[in-house]
Amino acid sequence: MRLISRIIHAGLESIGVFAIIMSLVFFSTDGILVDGQGRWLMNGYPLLRGSGVQLATPNWEKGIYTSTGKAVSTNRLANGIRVVRQMDKSIGSITETYTLQDGVTAVLNIEYGGTDQAIVEWKLGSFDAEALEGGEIESGETRVSLDMDFKTVRGKRLKISGRFGTMVVSCATFDLLFQKNGSTYWLGVTGYPISPGGAATLEALAVIEPSAHQAAPDVSRSARFAPRVERRSSERPVLIPQPKVVNWNRGEWRSREVVIVTHDDASKPVAEQLRTFIANELNHPVRFGQKGNINLSIRREDARRFPTPDQPEAYGLNIDNDVVWLTANTLEGLRFAAQTLTQLLSRDGPMLRADCVAISDFPSLPFRGVHLLAGASADFHVRLINRLLGRLKFNHLVFECEYAQWETDPKIWVDYSMSKQDLTRVANAAANAGLEVVPLVQSLGHCEWMFKNGRNLDLAEDPETPYAYCPRNPDSRKFIESVYSEAIEIFKPKKFHIGHDEVTMRGRFPHCDRCRGATSSELFIEDTIKIREFLKGKGVETVMMWGDVLLHRSEANDGGAHAPTPEQAAKVRAQLPKDLAIMDWHYTPSEPQEYKSLKVLMDAGFQRVAATTWYEPINIYNFARAARDAKAWGLLQSTWAGFNLSEKTLRDAAQQIAAYIWAAEYAWNTDSPPPHNLSYKAEAVLRQWMDPDRAWSQEAAIGVTIDDPFERSAKEATVSMNLKALELLFVGGCLRKGEKGLPVADIELQYQDGTVETIPLIYGQNASGINDPLMVYDAPVEEGGWRGTVWRNPHPNKTISAIAIKSKASLGYTLKTIRAR
Repeated sequence: MRLISRIIHAGLESIGVFAIIMSLVFFSTDGILVDGQGRWLMNGYPLLRGSGVQLATPNWEKGIYTSTGKAVSTNRLANGIRVVRQMDKSIGSITETYTLQDGVTAVLNIEYGGTDQAIVEWKLGSFDAEALEGGEIESGETRVSLDMDFKTVRGKRLKISGRFGTMVVSCATFDLLFQKNGSTYWLGVTGYPISPGGAATLEALAVIEPSAHQAAPDVSRSARFAPRVERRSSERPVLIPQPKVVNWNRGEWRSREVVIVTHDDASKPVAEQLRTFIANELNHPVRFGQKGNINLSIRREDARRFPTPDQPEAYGLNIDNDVVWLTANTLEGLRFAAQTLTQLLSRDGPMLRADCVAISDFPSLPFRGVHLLAGASADFHVRLINRLLGRLKFNHLVFECEYAQWETDPKIWVDYSMSKQDLTRVANAAANAGLEVVPLVQSLGHCEWMFKNGRNLDLAEDPETPYAYCPRNPDSRKFIESVYSEAIEIFKPKKFHIGHDEVTMRGRFPHCDRCRGATSSELFIEDTIKIREFLKGKGVETVMMWGDVLLHRSEANDGGAHAPTPEQAAKVRAQLPKDLAIMDWHYTPSEPQEYKSLKVLMDAGFQRVAATTWYEPINIYNFARAARDAKAWGLLQSTWAGFNLSEKTLRDAAQQIAAYIWAAEYAWNTDSPPPHNLSYKAEAVLRQWMDPDRAWSQEAAIGVTIDDPFERSAKEATVSMNLKALELLFVGGCLRKGEKGLPVADIELQYQDGTVETIPLIYGQNASGINDPLMVYDAPVEEGGWRGTVWRNPHPNKTISAIAIKSKASLGYTLKTIRAR
């Protein structure tokens, strides 16, 4: 594949266009493709991935634009595709066009409307280290082995070689950069200058020669299924979160009939929840009685008999050969004791059993919450609370629900606006699980919900970009107070979260006549105080808000700080009431001491400050420890997976849901080991708790690999069998890392009667790489990093005579075993 290139400096100053043009001309390598995501695919294997563009002021003093995380829209052309990246109009626009005409031409156009001198970084993509294993990079007289530890190589002509083959990239007047970043290699252009109103066009030349692998003959196997016996592990049960003090003892508690005894009336709600779990989840007989073998108590004399820390949410759990005792100082603590017990109980034939143990436990952080968004239906929320959140010792649910069917203005409803009936269902499920519900309805910023369907534009601070409302318009006040009153009527909350983040992120603020002359900080302070006064008057005890506008970038570890200057940040902190609870969100993994914003906010007088995390496990681990060290209020685990949470979210954003498990671990016990040293995989726990495993009765070893891009391998494999099954579990995975959404292979189920069923394996949906940390709900990790894909047979009464595995991409899909039931 050949890329013809030249440098042109065109007289385009009047429109301010910066263009990078790459022309990819194919020879015999018709297996190489550049797609609309800027990925270079070699027979489906992503040779280069993650292309993108960034703009910044010189020396990267200030970021102007990044394409990372930005939405794209695509249009098909007669001979290609056009990709438009989301970009603020005040900065300009970005368009990438890939056309096939004597090859593939990729054009990146940036219409730059900024006022600052800028530099452009264009990332052609990153190589995975496996593609370059044993290779080298050449630039002029320099030749560097890629197995060595090096930083960067620059040049106008780079020759990159590895297991994939060779690529030669060259240009006329600017340097390309090749840089090692951990397990990947970065290729692109960085630091190219562009002036306000200026323009330039860059072109480069690339030649790709893929390595030639002669395909092996197609593989045939015969599956010999044998009974599969599940053996109880000799290891101790995994408890999540890990208790503070655990002393395992010899022996086990066993019972054919379970009798639960409550030693005070206050224990009865927890006892009923425990009874329901044993009866429904474990399918074991259980009843209440005056004398029994599971005892629950929050009486002080019982707490003294068994080690129970003197803290509000602390508990003791003691299991010996004859009896189980759950003790606590409060109902909340007793509920957490029961949550731990449910992880210890298991069925063994007709007996219920648990290992003998003495546990003394209490939380590291007082506030432990999960932030969820609403959706069209509450079914998923209720299931998530019952099966996951209500079992992990959280005590708060921050429920963001601005997209609900508020009667204040039914014309702003959208198809995913949650009904009030479903809001109540979520509130009831949370209360039953011991979670205090904190409604969150965004105000001031992120108020697109108010302006849906073209409504209420008279309340917008900038009607051309309806994002923030005018805080000095009395009608804005009436509107938001009306919605808040509806939310209070439903949730009857002690705490209420008002949002108030990223207020100036979109549109002009301040802009309207009422606000002109005021600073954004002054308007923010005014609006916050008025809303706090209103909510306090409605009986809300604690008003919560996001913390980014209270911080300048110099006062935080990352970009979760949006005050324009340190002085404005200090002014906001000084003038806001100190009884506000501040949710301090920072999602960048850092060392605990680098999360300095906690101390900044607490030193300003705010006593309730909570570290707020997202889905990165190291971020959760270290920010929780930072909160402990700062004696902060707690930790809130946020979810940003769209405004319509549903079962689909489990598949599209599995890592965000699995992150609740890490958050529960570290909010409860900040001394737990780091994520990579935990005794469990969050992904596996998520799948097991949300959808408990089937009991597989048969298993057959297969051991075939197809279409490895770097090794001689077959394109197809056939496995003969003679089997009837309700479901099959395919344990396997890709030896090479792919790209989410790309086809991996088809598994064809061939029945004895000649009919066929096809299972498409899609990377990131029901298949993944065995060394890829990507969480895939429908392909959870099995033993040894292999993935498990479950298939329900639509014809369980028909005999399966064979399966055929047909490659769709060179990712080395390997089928290790098949399990059946």
